[in-house]
Amino acid sequence: EIRPVLFIDAGQAGPRQEFFARDVLVGGGGGLSFFGGLMRLDLSFPLSPSGGEPRFDIVFGAAR
Repeated sequence: EIRPVLFIDAGQAGPRQEFFARDVLVGGGGGLSFFGGLMRLDLSFPLSPSGGEPRFDIVFGAAR
């Protein structure tokens, strides 16, 4: 079974002391899920002003 996937991610990384001093990075994208979620192909784009490059990921996980 193949299913389309849409997502938005937000995250922040760094020392705990700088938690509120760093920008939160936001991205979104879409992809395809195969074999009940066992494998996903994702294409994501940065939505934060700090930008970045688009990403293509192949993700393997537990089936749902």
